[in-house]
Amino acid sequence: MGESKFPGWESDEFGTLTLTIVIAGEAIRLATVMHDAGPDVFTTYIGRPVTGNQLGRIDSSQERAVEKAEDFLLRKLKNLL
Repeated sequence: MGESKFPGWESDEFGTLTLTIVIAGEAIRLATVMHDAGPDVFTTYIGRPVTGNQLGRIDSSQERAVEKAEDFLLRKLKNLL
């Protein structure tokens, strides 16, 4: 995995982006944005890419998909404080 154009997000060769943090030596995946090259759309997941974790609708913009995940996580984290 390599760096993406979005700070903190890593990208793989398929266009999947992941946002992961490491706490006490354990990697925790916060969000995943998957790219479907066929229809050229992006699906946002909180955590791992499973149906129950899908966040909202599918997006035609990678930027919008990443923003959707970051906004959701920011709201959740602020509620914890």
